[in-house]
Amino acid sequence: MHKSYSEFITSLSSRLLSSLPGMDAHRKMAPMHRKSVKDYLSEVKSYKTAAVLALIFPDKENGSPRIILMERAGGGDVHANQISFPGGKQEPGEALSDTALRESFEELGIAPQEVKLMGPLTSLYIPPSGFLVQPFLGYLQQDPVFNINPSEVQRVFTPALDHLTDAGNLRTGSFMSSQGIPVEASCFQLEDVVIWGATAMMISEIVELVTSLKGAD
Repeated sequence: MHKSYSEFITSLSSRLLSSLPGMDAHRKMAPMHRKSVKDYLSEVKSYKTAAVLALIFPDKENGSPRIILMERAGGGDVHANQISFPGGKQEPGEALSDTALRESFEELGIAPQEVKLMGPLTSLYIPPSGFLVQPFLGYLQQDPVFNINPSEVQRVFTPALDHLTDAGNLRTGSFMSSQGIPVEASCFQLEDVVIWGATAMMISEIVELVTSLKGAD
């Protein structure tokens, strides 16, 4: 990316004020069996709400944008060992944006006051857990200092956005859903990390937004 980090953030923040790529971006990485959010919500009697934070920060060496992802801890939870953004269940009376900030602090130790929220992305319904998840896009002005909660997080990794926008890192694979059902889906392959499912769908929307900025340069 040729823009400085601050210029990139300004451009991305402005882009979020326009219409989002939404389902068109999600479909590119969606498992073949996946329905639209509208279809899922028409079939369920109730659902829970959650939020996640896609957090961008500048590389300490060259200032290029990176994004924070994590591998959830193992255990009996339906999302155990999955690659995800920090986030979790909305508490009563809590705004979804505050949910994303609170969970990022509880899981990774990133203080809410350090995060600048740019805005919401397109929500996703997660059938195995019955959550409607609202992603938020935010940024830091500096390299983060993590204080990882080991009961929730196995590891953190911070790929460069350029690696996620590189079509050479896209693959198609066979995966096992949390319900034990084999599925075919597109995925991001970043060295030993494979990202598929809901997180890949959220990343796909970010990729579309970032790519649109390159086209506008």
